[in-house]
Amino acid sequence: MEVDIIVEGFNRSEEMYKMTYKYLIADGDSHSSVHKGVLERVSCGHEVQKLECVNLPTKNVSKGIYEFQATLKNDTEKKILTNKRIKWYTKYARGVLEELSKNKEPQTEVVAVITNMSNHFLGNHRDCRARYCRKAGTKEKTEFPPSFSVPLANILSSLTNHTTSIIENETTNLAELYMHLLAVFIGAKAVFYGKRSGYI
Repeated sequence: MEVDIIVEGFNRSEEMYKMTYKYLIADGDSHSSVHKGVLERVSCGHEVQKLECVNLPTKNVSKGIYEFQATLKNDTEKKILTNKRIKWYTKYARGVLEELSKNKEPQTEVVAVITNMSNHFLGNHRDCRARYCRKAGTKEKTEFPPSFSVPLANILSSLTNHTTSIIENETTNLAELYMHLLAVFIGAKAVFYGKRSGYI
């Protein structure tokens, strides 16, 4: 059903809005069938580019860091990778991704900044870009063993697999909000408790 709705939207875009849709913002692998449907059933489907919603890669990075945190046994490392700091890491990473998109940075620069994120988080700012780090060019004395720094770097570097989506910086937020509000009012998935005559 979802595939049919989206395919119809693509096919009727010129008729309804005098424009041709060129992008499909997807939220994970679950939308592979939707993209396949667009490719096969939309007249210009072969020109439609699939973009990953940038919320998903950052969410996966956060999840990966929490899972890595659970494996730590060294007290010093545990103090570094606290829940509060992980939340800050995720917030910082998301902010940097937004700035990279806003500044229209080339793909090579996006990859370089993302690859350096683990160094930034661990206090080594030697390779940081000044526009994304106030401590650029400095290095703190803290040193970490490869058993800690390498897994963290690998988790963060996974964002480089989504550079095209990061540059576009698109999300499914508006669609998710619309569907949530629709569900509230038609009672499909959520009950509208704010309505005076609503369910309790």
